[in-house]
Formats: sequence, C-alpha cells, structure tokens
Amino acid sequence: MSAITEAVAQTRHAEATSKDAVAPTVAKEVAPTVAKEVAPHRRKRGVDVRDPIAPVVGDTTTAPRGITHDAVLVTQDEGMPSKHTSAPRGIRAVARAIGVGLSGGLFVLVMLLAAVLIVVPWVAHATPLTILTSSMEPKLPPGTLIVVKPEPIENIRIGDVMTYQIAPGKPAVVSHRVISISTSSDGKRTFITKGDNNSAADPTVVAGQVKGVVWYSVPWIGYVNNAVNGGNRSWLIPVIALGLLGYAAFMIVIGALDAAKKRRVARDARDARKQRDVRDVRDVRDAREAREQRDVWEARDQRDVHEHREQHEQHDA
Repeated sequence: MSAITEAVAQTRHAEATSKDAVAPTVAKEVAPTVAKEVAPHRRKRGVDVRDPIAPVVGDTTTAPRGITHDAVLVTQDEGMPSKHTSAPRGIRAVARAIGVGLSGGLFVLVMLLAAVLIVVPWVAHATPLTILTSSMEPKLPPGTLIVVKPEPIENIRIGDVMTYQIAPGKPAVVSHRVISISTSSDGKRTFITKGDNNSAADPTVVAGQVKGVVWYSVPWIGYVNNAVNGGNRSWLIPVIALGLLGYAAFMIVIGALDAAKKRRVARDARDARKQRDVRDVRDVRDAREAREQRDVWEARDQRDVHEHREQHEQHDA
C-alpha cells in the first residue's frame, strides 16, 4: 500500500512540475490578450485596471489557470501610448504649430507690405513717399510711409496734408498741411501751408507745384519704401518675388511630405492592428488549448488515483 501511494504521489508531483513549468510561458503569451478583454469591463464599471484586487462584476472572461493577477492586469495595454512617449510628441506638435504660425504670419506680413508699397499705389496711380524730417510730428514722424494720390486743385481743402514741389519743376517735394487757400480774379488758386511742428508758414504754393494730397500713411514703413523704391529697386523686387515663390514651393513640398507621412503612419497603424488581431486570436487559441490540456491532465490524475485506490482495496480484501 505504501509503495503504491508513494508511486502515485511521485507521478502527480512530476506532472505538477511539468505543468508549473508550462504555466508561466502560457501566462506570458496570453497576458496582453486577457488584459485587453478584462480592461473594457473594468473601465465600464469605474474600476481601475491596475488594481489587482478590484472585482470584475459580470465579467465572463477568466484568466487561464496558472496565470496570476499580476500577469493579467498589465498597467499598459498594447497599442496605448505611454505618457513618456506622448509628452515629446506633444512638445513637437506645439513647436510645429508655432513654426507654422510664425511662417504664416511672416508670409502675410510680406504680402501686406507688398500690397501697401506696390500694389495699392500702382492701382490708384499714387506715389509712396517717406517722411524724412520732423516738421509734421507728432502725426507724421520721420520714417512714416505716406501715399500721395493726385487730387484736382479745386478739391483740395484747408486741413489737407498736401505734397508739393519746393520749387516749380524741381523733383524735391514737401508734405505740409494747408492752412489757407486764395483764389485770384482769374480763378487761379494758391495755397499757404505749414508743418504741424513748425512755427512759421511756408511760402505761397501755386497750382503747378501741387503733386497731390496724402491718401494714407503707415508708421515706420517709410525706410522699407526707400529700399524698395530707391536705387535698389531694380534688384530688390526680383529677389523678393523669388523669395516668395521659393517660400510657396517650400510650403507645398512640406505639405506633401507631411501628407505622405500621415498616410504612411496610418497604413502602419492599420497593419499593426491586423497583426495584433492575428496574435490575439492565436493567443486565445493557445490559452484554450492549454486549459484543455490541463483538464486532460487533471482527469487523468483523478482516474489514476481512483484506479490505485481500487487496486489497494482489492489488495486489502
């Protein structure tokens, strides 16, 4: 009797040892799958996935025998981004957004400058000029861009800032405010002007000296206007045009590359999901086969014990 009992014990110990060796391997392989199956139930019921003690009410998914809670309830589901990897991505996204915003703002600024300095004056047959002295401060300080639009002599009124030639037939001009208008017996008009910051009025201005009145002004842009409309215009305008074209081409290329990258990332993510689905199916199948094998082992153990018990009883009889 003791020999038979000892043989049964040794047999069961050997089979239990082999099962214990298989269980950790199976647990390691099926843990991600089981965690995926368990996590949605726990989230629906407000249970922390990382809590190995919290129960899963109504959850019909059970872990294979030999797998502990620590193996099943992993803290990071497969496919979920970790906080350590999401932080750099967030920083890169913010930096990218700032870069796009700055480049877009610079592009808009250049386009506005081009419109103010070139397009609008050209369409209205106006002339952009730069205030160089302080005679019209504080309204028109040095460096202010003024756009002078031709105006019929009879439409000029007191208070208008008029641009006129300092001497008839000379290119030098000045822009001062009209303070007095006189009309002679033959209908000719003359003007008295004065700078807002000057104490004395200017000499009389005749109609032949008048170039127009100030249409609009932009502070601090006059120096840019000097560069664009001065002696550098012959080479500066083509350079600006080429720069804008190059910037547009650069943005198009960047957009195309970004779109291609997004498509590649989406394709890789789709392929990864398919691979995970295949692995999940395989893991579940392996776990089911492992459970079935353990059930066979347990049934065989019970049968062997029953047979040995019957043999022992027959031997005693």
